[in-house]
Amino acid sequence: MPSTRLLFTVRAADCHACAHDPRAAVELLGPALESAPAAALPALVGHELRGLRGRLAPYEPQAARRLAELAGA
Repeated sequence: MPSTRLLFTVRAADCHACAHDPRAAVELLGPALESAPAAALPALVGHELRGLRGRLAPYEPQAARRLAELAGA
């Protein structure tokens, strides 16, 4: 997935997380998490992933762990 599309997907998922709908955020992120590159992500994508991880951690710990792996945190 191109980094611009990944950034858009992460931000859309973050909107769901901020609207107190973590399940929708994880469902939206599912395909993106599966296809995310093993290589380093652009800094802005990593920053967004770290923020989203913090919002999802209390509700979706497995997704938060995967985001931490991707963000390099």
